[in-house]
Amino acid sequence: MNQTITRYTKLLAVILLTLVCTTRLVAFDISASNLTSTGTAEPAEKQNVFGNKFIQGINNLNETLKSANFLNTLTINGTLTHPACNNSNTGSIVTSVSGGTAPYTYLWSNGRTTKNNVNIAAGTYTVTVTSANGITGTKQFELINPPVLVAFLNCPVACFNQCNGQATVTVSGGTPGYTYQWSGPNGSIPGNVPTISNLCPGVYQVTVTDSKGCKRITSGSVTQNTQISINQTINNITCNNQCTGKITLSVSGGTAPYQYTWSNGTTKNNIMNLCAGTYTVTVKDNRGCQATKTFTLANPPAIVVSIAANSNCLLLNSCSASVTASVTSGGTAPFTYLWNTGATTASINNICNAGNFSVTVTDANGCSASNNTLIASCPICVNPTITINGPNDHCFSSGPAELIAAGGSAGSVYSWSTGATTASISVTTSGTYSVTVINQGCQGTASKTVTVKPCCNVTNGGNIGQDQTFCGCVPAGTVTFGANAPTGGSGALEYMWLYSNTGIYQFQNFNQNWFPIPGATNQTYTVDYELCQTRYFLRCSRRAGCTDWTAGESNRPCIIVNPKPVV
Repeated sequence: MNQTITRYTKLLAVILLTLVCTTRLVAFDISASNLTSTGTAEPAEKQNVFGNKFIQGINNLNETLKSANFLNTLTINGTLTHPACNNSNTGSIVTSVSGGTAPYTYLWSNGRTTKNNVNIAAGTYTVTVTSANGITGTKQFELINPPVLVAFLNCPVACFNQCNGQATVTVSGGTPGYTYQWSGPNGSIPGNVPTISNLCPGVYQVTVTDSKGCKRITSGSVTQNTQISINQTINNITCNNQCTGKITLSVSGGTAPYQYTWSNGTTKNNIMNLCAGTYTVTVKDNRGCQATKTFTLANPPAIVVSIAANSNCLLLNSCSASVTASVTSGGTAPFTYLWNTGATTASINNICNAGNFSVTVTDANGCSASNNTLIASCPICVNPTITINGPNDHCFSSGPAELIAAGGSAGSVYSWSTGATTASISVTTSGTYSVTVINQGCQGTASKTVTVKPCCNVTNGGNIGQDQTFCGCVPAGTVTFGANAPTGGSGALEYMWLYSNTGIYQFQNFNQNWFPIPGATNQTYTVDYELCQTRYFLRCSRRAGCTDWTAGESNRPCIIVNPKPVV
């Protein structure tokens, strides 16, 4: 490289160089002409720095410059601390500078003028450093944002009215080594785990912290599943001891689809061909919630068929027999009848031939039952002589009158005018009663007239005791009245005891002279208190069903109490 040296007032060697490379040592030669060889240059010094050119004085103009070291380069290094959390101002750049002359000044792209750039977010930062001798250098640094800490909370619904919910947090980003802190409707929940269980409905919150201390808060709700409702359509068993029942379920609520588990092992929503009994189903929905219901299929009562015959035997050369079938229990009306004779009515009349008669009865559901009876040929018999035992006159107050038909024998059939078919009847009204007794085709008839009276009252109240005299007060329990019972009438006896202090008889006005004794309702009465004054006693009686007390009045004995003599 050749440069021209110009002479100034002071002898200077001026070298004007164009900067070729700022990081290498450059070797070049300097030649001079028209210069005297006397004198030396002043010490070399840098006169100016601008752009990429500089002027350097030299010590000896006759000397060849072997090398030049360019002093306008600064070396800038940085130690980077990237932000700990995404979008946080926790990053820093710590610089170190070499070259030039200290001290240095700094200017950052974010406007700061400090050596170190701290508490900064992720991004690109440029620093310009200027040394004391005017040399500048620039360096660019990049702080990288760590991945975003993401927490997603999944809260499956809980079953109706249960605390079986669950919350799970899924974490990504940040720096692994996460910790968890949970809270719910009732405050803090222990456990540094990503999943908590057995949760009641409510809002739950989790704070996730990564290994750098970055936090993410998220919340979610455990909602209550709707109640599983089991509705059913039941086809009941139609006939006794048959297996024709069916149960069909309709389920709502919860979360479909549903699973069914029956006590008989069936796993469908319906079961059929069921016998009488109890059946339990458990319905489980898609979330594991379940409901249970029990059904009972009853065994319908069996059809019970009875056959009544007007006689247990058929008289010779007679067509007087008849049989009637009826359903005494069970089944569903209407009923149809089919006899072994081909008849389809409930009764067969005018039977002329003895034999076995059987009938099958079928109800509205197709259920059936059978029965049979035998009508034999009657032996030659004699009509029985029938009498009716019982009162001609009867008091209703003692209960109904009983009439008994006598003269029949074992196997006799009774038919009263009242419709009764027993050997005896009870009557409560006056009238004439008749009975027909049939035995082996022979029969006898009797009748009786009964007069029923509404009341048969007491006719004599009886003597309950005599007057008694005492000196001074009579101790309780000393006197008892009523040893003799009233007579007359029929029926149960009722009693009422009274007392009077005057003995004046005016029974129609108890409050004036005679007063009932509370609790005294038996035949006898014992004075159960100390008596210190003269007092009269009276017993009234009547028969059950009668209203008149006066018919059964007793005598009126007196307890006379005289004062003790003064000694």
